[in-house]
Amino acid sequence: MNKGTPEEVTLRYSKRGMTLLKEYLQKDYCKKAAEKLLQAPKGNVLITTGFYVAGYAETDGPIGTLAVAKALEGLGYHGIVITDKYCEGFFELKNISVEYVAIDADQSVYEEILEKYRPVYMISIERCGHNLENEYANMRGDSITGQTACIDTLFELAAEKKYTYRMVGGTKRALQLMILEYPFAFWQWGNNCADIPDQESADWEEIFEYLVKVSSPDFFEDKYIVRMQPFFYAALTEIGMYDYKIKPFKKFLPEDDKDIDFSFTMPEGVEKKPFNDKQMKAINEWLQTDAERILFVYGGSDPWYATGVDLKKNGKCRKYVRGDMSHACRIKDFDPVSKEDLLDTLNEWMQEK
Repeated sequence: MNKGTPEEVTLRYSKRGMTLLKEYLQKDYCKKAAEKLLQAPKGNVLITTGFYVAGYAETDGPIGTLAVAKALEGLGYHGIVITDKYCEGFFELKNISVEYVAIDADQSVYEEILEKYRPVYMISIERCGHNLENEYANMRGDSITGQTACIDTLFELAAEKKYTYRMVGGTKRALQLMILEYPFAFWQWGNNCADIPDQESADWEEIFEYLVKVSSPDFFEDKYIVRMQPFFYAALTEIGMYDYKIKPFKKFLPEDDKDIDFSFTMPEGVEKKPFNDKQMKAINEWLQTDAERILFVYGGSDPWYATGVDLKKNGKCRKYVRGDMSHACRIKDFDPVSKEDLLDTLNEWMQEK
C-alpha cells in the first residue's frame, strides 16, 4: 500500500479539483507546520473552527479540531477551541476546553482572549476568513456574515504583535530565560509570595500563567530588545548587568551552557567591547562630591537598589528610599511626611538660579 505524504493522502480522492492547489503549496507543508509547532514552548494553543452551513457547523472542521486538540494534549500543550454557537455541545463531550464567541463580538473580545490565554501557537481548521469586502462567504459566494463570528480577528491581532524571539535563539530559549529571569523579576516588580502557586495542588497551566505574569516573555522579544539596545550595550560595556546562574537548572539546559549574560542583546555585527568601569567610577566619585540638585528615589525591595548611589557626605543631593516598594516606587508612594519633604526639596531647587 502506497501511504504517501499527508498532502498526498488528503488530496488523493479529491473530487472538487483541490489537487490544483498542490503546486502552489510548499513541499511537505504538513510536516513543516508540525515541526514549527513543536518548536514552541509548552503552553496554550488556540484552535479556531466552525464553518456555517444551513444552521450548523460543517462536520470536517470540528472533528479535525478534536483530533488536533487531543494530539496537542498528548504532547504537553493545552488546546483551547475558539468558535461560535454553531459548535455548542460538541467539544464538551470529549472534555476539550472551548470558548464561544458571540456573532457580533467586537475587537475588544478578541484582545481579551489573546491576553487571557497568551497562546504560544494558533491554528485554524475549516474556519471562514473575511474577503476583500470584509464579508464572509461560502464556496458558492453566498454571504454568511450574519452567521459568522469574526474569529479571524485573533490572527490579525496576533500578527500585529508579531512576537519573535530570534535574537535569544527561539521560543524554547525564551522560555528558559523567562524561568531564569523569574527571581529577579519577582522582587523587581514587588510580587507577593502568597500569590505563588502551591506546588502540590497547582496544575501546569496555573503555574505557566503565573510565570508569564511575573516574568513576561516580552522582555526577550526582538522588538523590545532592539528598543532597549542602547541600555543593554551600555550595561554590558560600562554600567554593569546581572547574569543568570544556571547551576540549579543545569540538567534542563544545553550541555555547553555556562552562566548566561545578556550578550544576545548586542546589535548584529557589533562586537562587544571589554568591560570598562572607569566611567562609572568617575561618575560615582562626582556624585559623592560635586553633584548637586539630583533627587534619587528607590524602592527598598528592588534588586537594582543593591547598586543604588551612596551619596556619603554630599548634602547637595538627596536620596529617598521606601523600604517595602519595588522598582515601581514613585514620589506619590511615600508617606505624607517624606513626600512633603521631597516636594519641598524640589520646589526649593527650582527656585534657585
